[in-house]
Amino acid sequence: YNISLATTASTGTFRALINIIGEEGDTSMRTYADNSPYVEGSKHNFDVDAVNLGTLQDVEVKIEGDESSSWSVDITVGITDNGMQYVTDPVNIPAPGQLVRLPLRQR
Repeated sequence: YNISLATTASTGTFRALINIIGEEGDTSMRTYADNSPYVEGSKHNFDVDAVNLGTLQDVEVKIEGDESSSWSVDITVGITDNGMQYVTDPVNIPAPGQLVRLPLRQR
């Protein structure tokens, strides 16, 4: 799987945690970080090794960081084996520790 995170707005310093959920299971919450901050206009791509999750259904996302952190992001999940892509509606995470679950829809 490939996760694409397109930041539309952010404050503070944080790490992104994401769980991809399918009809056959999930990836569990994983941390996605690199040396580039999640700033407005940035795009981050991460590969995720996981068993076949079946048809993708939802994605859970949260951030960990300082209390002033917030993040607005567009999320795309791609299946590397067949090229299918799933997207969420834009999401705003107003504070660290808040878990947001979003439905995925096929693009």
